[in-house]
Amino acid sequence: MTIKLPLAGFALAASLICVAPAGATPLGPSSGFLASYTGPQNGDFDIASGEAFLFGSNFQFDATFNAPIGTTPSPGVFYVWGIDRGSNSAPFGSFRSGVLFDAVVISDPTLNLNFVLDLSTMLSTPLPASDVVVSGNSLEITVPASLLPSTGFTFNDYRESLDTGWIGRNHERSNR
Repeated sequence: MTIKLPLAGFALAASLICVAPAGATPLGPSSGFLASYTGPQNGDFDIASGEAFLFGSNFQFDATFNAPIGTTPSPGVFYVWGIDRGSNSAPFGSFRSGVLFDAVVISDPTLNLNFVLDLSTMLSTPLPASDVVVSGNSLEITVPASLLPSTGFTFNDYRESLDTGWIGRNHERSNR
């Protein structure tokens, strides 16, 4: 099922994200929180590593955090993968002019809220709970490649970035 998000829903999703392209390689060790961030600083916000893979007709997004997912009480942490599929557009304008991704995968596993948002069409597609696996500090999300069609790049050239958000306030840090 594909649903059209109202502008307010898009604004919420956009307010959760602050990313820089990371590629499909490990994001590296955590760099901690920015001094300007005033929200909870629990380990389930703190990205230890992340990778993205293409397996057949599915993308798999894997991430590990510095504490078990769910440490922050619900509603709590959103996990956001930004994906640059090649459109070379900046959907957030001056808000985040250097951000060139054109789709996001957003997950709040504690609320079973998991979806793909295509920023070029503004269509949101829910992901079934079975496509989201939480195991302690780890999060694995499987997304059919058909939900992330190319806007210029081949699947293998997509750029991905991972960030965390909290109830509409951004963690304000990406690991690269």
